[in-house]
This record gives sequence, structure tokens and C-alpha cells, in this order.
Amino acid sequence: MRGERWPTQLARITWPQRAWQKKVGTNFVNTLALSPLISRRRVMDPVEFARFQRHTANSYEQLLWQLLRNRQRCNMKFWRQHPLGKYSADFCCLEARLVVEVDGAHHLTEKGRRHDVIRDRWIMEQGILVLRFTGKRIEFETLEVCNEIEAILRERLSK
Repeated sequence: MRGERWPTQLARITWPQRAWQKKVGTNFVNTLALSPLISRRRVMDPVEFARFQRHTANSYEQLLWQLLRNRQRCNMKFWRQHPLGKYSADFCCLEARLVVEVDGAHHLTEKGRRHDVIRDRWIMEQGILVLRFTGKRIEFETLEVCNEIEAILRERLSK
């Protein structure tokens, strides 16, 4: 039985870090316990929260990021999970003053909608346009979403 590992030997091996885990010292901890959305014991500053959001992005955000990064749309730079005041924008193009938001299930709740209205109002007061797409639309109508973003970028640049 050479090469097999016994359970006691497995305990000594460090497992790879998973998406929901964070290495703290020599231990891996569950980031959900550290999440500012679940635990309000510690309030994260906007930069730290944006960094946390980048590490825990869902598949829709990752797909859209692959299509926006490296100046692929109208040669414009997009920032991912960019802090704006006390909020964090999923994708932000500072040159065109455009924010692209990916709406998941939590945005469809009454509390989520109220929060989004307040947040969007504040962002628009700063002179930034907010585009919202559902995750399902990004997944199934990817080309249309990209074309809509490009049209808005061209419009904003021509002003």
C-alpha cells in the first residue's frame, strides 16, 4: 500500500485555498464569517470591501470582467469593484463616467431594490451613469450586453 495516505497523514497536508477561505496565519478560515454582509461586528472601509468583493465575485461578474478588461470596449479602461464614496461599483469606467452593475438574486428583494435606488441616486448625483444587467442576461445575451455598453461608451465620449 505504498503511496496511499492515511487519515492522520492527510491532516498534516495543507489543502489548497478555496474561494470562500482566506489564509490567516497558518490556518484557513471561512471568509463568509468575515463577510461584512453577514457579520456587522467589524465595518470594512470601502477599499477593503472592494478587495473582498473582487475575491468573492460570482460567475456573471467574472464573465463580464473578461469582456471589459484590458480596454476591450472602445479602448476604455474599466475598474473592477471600484470604491465610489461609501459604495463599491462592480465595473467602473472613469473616463466615460459609467458604472456597470451586475444584479444577482439579492438585488431582486425589496430591501435590495431600496438599497439600489439610494445608491444609484447618489452615484448619479456625482455625474456618473449607472447601467444594470441581471446575471442571467449577461449569461444568455452576452453579445447584446457588450453592444449596449459599447453604444453608451460611444455616446458618452462624443459629448
